[in-house]
Amino acid sequence: MNCWPSFDGSIDGGDSRVYSQVEGTPVIAISSKSQSFGAIAKYLVAGRSGDESDRVAWTTSRNLPTADPELAGKIMRATAQLSDRVTRPVYHLALSFDPHDVVDRAAIERVADEVLHRLGLHDYQVVIVAHRDRAHAHAHLLVNRVHPETGRVWERSYDYRMIQQVLREQERALGLREVPGRLVQSPDSPPLERTAGTTREALHRPELLTPVEELRRDLGAYEQVVALDRARLEAETAAQVARVRADELSVAVAQAERAAASFDRALAQVYRDPERARMAFLHIAREAGIRQAAHGLAMEPEHFGVLLTVERSRLGGLLTAQDATKARVAARAAAERGWDAFEAEQALWRLVADARVRRLEDAFARELAMAYHHPDEALVRFGQWTAEHGVEYAASILRERPESLGTLGTTGGGRDDTTARAHARLAADLAMGVEQARREIGGRDATTSPAAELDAAKAEVERAQTHVGAVRAEAQAHPRRHDIERRIARAVPRLAPGELQHLHTVLTAPQLALMQQLKAAMREVLLDREQGREQ
Repeated sequence: MNCWPSFDGSIDGGDSRVYSQVEGTPVIAISSKSQSFGAIAKYLVAGRSGDESDRVAWTTSRNLPTADPELAGKIMRATAQLSDRVTRPVYHLALSFDPHDVVDRAAIERVADEVLHRLGLHDYQVVIVAHRDRAHAHAHLLVNRVHPETGRVWERSYDYRMIQQVLREQERALGLREVPGRLVQSPDSPPLERTAGTTREALHRPELLTPVEELRRDLGAYEQVVALDRARLEAETAAQVARVRADELSVAVAQAERAAASFDRALAQVYRDPERARMAFLHIAREAGIRQAAHGLAMEPEHFGVLLTVERSRLGGLLTAQDATKARVAARAAAERGWDAFEAEQALWRLVADARVRRLEDAFARELAMAYHHPDEALVRFGQWTAEHGVEYAASILRERPESLGTLGTTGGGRDDTTARAHARLAADLAMGVEQARREIGGRDATTSPAAELDAAKAEVERAQTHVGAVRAEAQAHPRRHDIERRIARAVPRLAPGELQHLHTVLTAPQLALMQQLKAAMREVLLDREQGREQ
């Protein structure tokens, strides 16, 4: 089962992007908030074309008087007006189940409710829309971030990782195929590093093993190859996300620079000292609002500096006068350019602050993964302490008593946790950095400049690409997935009844399910080939 908090980027009003999805497999997803309830509700009902009326399997709602998505969207939009500080009140979430999992409505609603509860959204307005237009079961959650009674705005904090934790728990509870995330590993699977030495040659090397032992070995190798495939996909996804973020910043920086240059050229047609006029304009825009600054520049430009004048003669040349008419006319165009430049600058600073939050959150998660055996559990505890006592308290516990969050990683035969504690201290510093970055969103008091954040984004792209290369190299050192599948599918029918009974005692439940799936899949392939020969 996979989950990605996002929706199709073609919908107006949001900046989430899902570039592709194939039978429940996320190729790339970027979590974000949005503005338009109506646009997303319409998409959930009728699709991008607007006429996909048969795609909805069922709908339901939470804390709303209706389950109709479009009517609920109107109610949520009215509720969102309780808060005058939220510009993107929509939170959209898609839950997708593996094509091989047979799930009913009750199971989907159970997973959805557990996700909402863990995120603290159980009291908020939600519409759940299940679709039947794909081979896999999936449902969308359209959430209003504004509480219907208190008007409190729900803030997304480490939502993706929290969701992944819930999904892993629900997979085990419902008996579904487990899909370990980047920080979550199936408890029944051996650690990846313990079998990293398995090579393609080892698959074919003759050994004095019983058929059951060979099959058990092959199933273990197959689990590791599958885990590596997932790790490769996640690494490639992370690299693509990093590239998208870097491209966004690069475009925003270029737009802000072009708008500022255009404004400067316009001011040069109005003032003797255009730089001083620009500073005065921006000061008023930040203190009193861009509308007042633009109106003042257009109607009373002399308040921003000394105007350029043209000397004109009077009384047949006996007298001269300084005429500022041309400068006053140019001031109206400069006011428009100033409005554009200010909005571009504000958009850039918001993007810089948001990018910094995401970058620090990712770094925080990486440090937790280096510090703990089960980083997602540590993340859940950290989130609980943050909600109950504040981030400063949670960070102090992480820094001074990291063992309170979970089992630390050790070296030197399981005795030395010095390295893990160092990573925990770094994670504590990053947690405070995340909190500081969140406070900077919407303002210009950021500690990171656009240029510095763009450099950091490009460095993250390089780091992600390096990680992709390392995962691919590790995958190449393992047996080919197809080879292992064929060995398992051929080995199972050859087992004697006693060997089959013994096999059920030594294999884990996921391994037994995997064996049956591979056996059925290979039977279908062989049957298709036989039919092709007969034709």
